[in-house]
Amino acid sequence: ILATRGKAYVLFYTYNGRDFKVEVSKIKGERLHSYWYSPRDGSRVEIGNLTSYGQKNFNPPGEKQNGNDWVLVLEECDVPCMLEGMVPNLNIKK
Repeated sequence: ILATRGKAYVLFYTYNGRDFKVEVSKIKGERLHSYWYSPRDGSRVEIGNLTSYGQKNFNPPGEKQNGNDWVLVLEECDVPCMLEGMVPNLNIKK
């Protein structure tokens, strides 16, 4: 898993579709907006809003195999979470 962060978001990249855990309590903010972004075709799969407490397990869409790459996007948000497009350089299709 590769990870990077910006001022109000964190990105996690997986190349093989395997589950992984994130200690979300280390991310600022009480609430997080979360979704999967596909670098293959620009599609997006919503996960939803999460509280930033404890450790969370994330399961990328599709099969567990090399080439099933996804980016987990966690955006800090206030209530309500309205941050679509906040993460730069992701040309997200709806």
